[in-house]
Amino acid sequence: MATVGDAPSVIETYERLEQETRKAALLRKLAQADTTLLSVEEANSFASTARMTKIELLNAAGQPEDEFQSTNEMRVRCHYNCPHQIAQPVYMIRVRRRTDSFVCFTMYMGDPTRAVLQGEGRFEACIKQLLLVPGSYTVETNIHSYGFGGNAVSSLPKPFSINGNLRSEDAGIYQPLIEWSFV
Repeated sequence: MATVGDAPSVIETYERLEQETRKAALLRKLAQADTTLLSVEEANSFASTARMTKIELLNAAGQPEDEFQSTNEMRVRCHYNCPHQIAQPVYMIRVRRRTDSFVCFTMYMGDPTRAVLQGEGRFEACIKQLLLVPGSYTVETNIHSYGFGGNAVSSLPKPFSINGNLRSEDAGIYQPLIEWSFV
């Protein structure tokens, strides 16, 4: 598809189309898979299915936020409802640049509070500093059984943006904290 217009409008159109394509792919996967992969909105219509009931992006003060500075802390809080057991739960968070592939991925495999996940609950992960260049990003979350067997629950991407004065994205997406020394 070709689009004509000013750069911000064209970028917005392509980002929207990318989100729609990802959502359609997720819904196709849901129809074919043995696992349950649902968005927050779609999950509400499936009362007996594991689902993310709410995804929150919070600042260091615990307040909801969808715009962060690159050096800020971001807390990802995920509320879930799992009517069926998820054995040996593994919790995942992925950050994706809206127009590219994954920027980072993290997983927690050793939930000390349970060997089996069932019922309502929440988990939270704190990213101390995002260190991303300004732009549009999404967070995706997932809980699944170790080895991907059995039930799973995923969210559709939750958008957020990075503001700030880091170097341009031509220098890369991630801007690590580096100390230089010379001898």
